[in-house]
Formats: sequence, structure tokens, C-alpha cells
Amino acid sequence: MRIAIIIEHVHMRGGQERVVAELVRRLCERHEIHLYCFSAHDVPDDKVHVHRLPCPWRSAMLKSLWLALLTWVVLRPRRFDVVLSQGGNAVNQNWVLVHTCHALRLQAARHEQWAYKHMRPLRVLASELRGRCATLLEGRAVRRCRGRVIAVSAMLRDYLVSQHGLAPEEVAVANNGVDHEVFNERLRERYRRCTRRRLGLQDDEFVVLFVGGRWFDKGLPYLVEALALVNSDRVRLLVVGRGDVELFASLAAAHGVADRVIFEPPTDHVEHYYAAADCLAFPSDAEGCPLVVAEAAASGLPVVTTQVGVAYELVEDGRSGFIVERDAHSIAKSLDRLAADPDLCRAMGHQAHLRSLRFTWDAQAHTIEQLFLTWHQRGKQVLPSAPAAPPASAEPAPSRIRLAAISHSCVLSINQGLY
Repeated sequence: MRIAIIIEHVHMRGGQERVVAELVRRLCERHEIHLYCFSAHDVPDDKVHVHRLPCPWRSAMLKSLWLALLTWVVLRPRRFDVVLSQGGNAVNQNWVLVHTCHALRLQAARHEQWAYKHMRPLRVLASELRGRCATLLEGRAVRRCRGRVIAVSAMLRDYLVSQHGLAPEEVAVANNGVDHEVFNERLRERYRRCTRRRLGLQDDEFVVLFVGGRWFDKGLPYLVEALALVNSDRVRLLVVGRGDVELFASLAAAHGVADRVIFEPPTDHVEHYYAAADCLAFPSDAEGCPLVVAEAAASGLPVVTTQVGVAYELVEDGRSGFIVERDAHSIAKSLDRLAADPDLCRAMGHQAHLRSLRFTWDAQAHTIEQLFLTWHQRGKQVLPSAPAAPPASAEPAPSRIRLAAISHSCVLSINQGLY
């Protein structure tokens, strides 16, 4: 097949950029892949046709609108079997891969006191306009491609059904993956001691890790407040990512924990920080399938998170982590339990690692490829939203069906529970 993929940037860092990079590296072995983007890294140049588009804008919203306009001009859909957009970043797609939930983010931002207290009025207005525009484009894209919509988590599928009126059968799910060769329980042996030494962390300190951008949306203010509420002053917060360091440093000082918060810039080797940490805290307001949660779980860290994205698949409350409210007291209570019991912390981390094993990039790519092939083999007809009714003369369907699942993965207790 000839597949065109529309995205602003492609690389092995970040969220949807990483997802598309992993997908392209697998699909290009069997299909002709064309990337329409502003920049592309970490993809095989000899196997992928990269169409680099000019971009004079720095604003994320203007970049998305500019990309939609440019691809509408230069991309001819009839030349391709599949034209895949990332949410609403195009107007001439025939498939959509949805990574985020713009309407939920917009609703959360409207009710988020932290954001409105610390953001200038113009930035608040810009955030509102960006959210509304993204929601409108997202809705247009998924309704245009009914039956050809892919969500990166089941929770995101439910969001598309409730927000944009799609039927559940019109949205396929292909969870994001994890590179288990990089993110695994052996990280501590390799990087824990040297990374802690570089950061000035003591062996007996309990380190809570936060990774990502959009610090307000992902709940960093609640983590700073929770740090002031935990029972032990040996608990440290390690923040890795891009954000307003000066603002959050002053927030930490206001809560009396400035000396217990460490800020680190974005990195290409986040696995070093997973090795140095004891747990991941991620109290986000709305997510599709956050890579950081799956990577931390694969690295053997218990996860303290809100009920977003794949949290309910990776985090069994009290067994592989804790599901918390977006509230400092709820977060502090969970952190206290982990910090006070190292054996419990290690056991939860191991369970989180086991639950992460089914999330692989190969599995996601295979699911997406099969959806494309099925649609292509049917002559590019819209995939049915529900099974067709049998003809009147057909025999009645059996009242009971017996299914045998034969797989070596049945020996794992975690998979038995899923079955």
C-alpha cells in the first residue's frame, strides 16, 4: 500500500512524534510510506519518502492550522491508499489516529484554579481559543472518517464516543507501546547509583519522579503541595521536562519545600531518571495514552496517577500503584504508603512491570496495519459500524458459543485474569 502520514514533527522523543516514528519504522518494511511534516528524525531515510514542509510559526496551534492548509494544497489523496492524520491536523485525510482528548483538556483548564491564578489573561484567552479550535478540528476529522478512526487507548475511544457521537464499533483501539529493551527492571543496576550521585541524592531518600511538559495540565502544582504534606522530609520530587521553572520554584518555596525539589531539562535518556526514582507521580487532568506511565511501569516503578489514559490497564489500585484524586492530600497519602514500606514499593513496581509487558510497538503497528489492509481489501469501503443482520432465510445463531484460547501467555497469572 501507499500510505501518507501527516504530522508536524517525527522523532523518538515526546508523545505522538514517538508513536509515529515507531509506526513508520515498522510499516516501511512492507509498504511505501510518505511523511508530510515540518521535520523528521529517527526514521530510515532510504525507505521513507519525507516531504518537508516550510513552517514560519512557533505557536503549536498555528503550526497545526498551517499544516492542514499546506497538506490540503500539496497532498493528493487519490495517489495514496491511506492518508493518516493525527487527530484534526488535516482536512483531506481518510484515516485518523487520535492521541489526545482536546475537549476534556479544555474543560479541565476552565476549572483549573492554578492555571487562571498564575497565567496572564492573554495566555488564558489563547489557551481557550486553542482548545476550542483543536476540539472542532478533532470532531470534524473523526466524523469525516467514521469507521476509520483509531484511538491509542480504550478510554480515548470512550471519549470519542461521548464527545463526538461516534459508535463504539466505529473506533478501533491500538495502544501505544514500550521498548522493553530500553525500559525494564535492570535499569536500577545500570544507572541508579551514578544518576543519584549526579543529582546529589542520598541512597535513603525516596524520590518521586514527574516527567513531561504542560506542568499545570499534568498536575505538578498538586505534587508540590503534596510534598509539603508527606510525613517524611526524606521524600524528594524530581521534575524532568520543559516548563516554567522559576514559577514552580517559587511555588515550592511558598510551601517550604524548595530544597526538596529538583528540576531537570528535557532529555533523550529519560531511562536514567526512571532508574534513580522510587515511584512515578502523574496526576494529569486528561490523557490519551501517556508514554511516561507505560515506560515507568515497564521500568519497575509503582505509578501514582489519576484515572487517565491506560491507567486502569497498567495500575491496579493497591497492587501496582495507586489511583488518586487530583488532590494534594490524596497524593500525599499514597506517597506516604510507598515511602514508608520499601518492600511494598518494590513489589508494586514488579507488578507494574508485568502489566506493561503486553504494551509493545510491534503490537500497535500490527493492529494498525491490519486495519488498513482489511479496509483496502474491501475496496476502500467504510468499515461497518455494526455486524450486518443475517438474511431471513439464515439459520438462527447459536445461543451459546464455546471459545478455546491456546497461547503460551496463559501461564502468566496476570494474563489469566485478563482472559
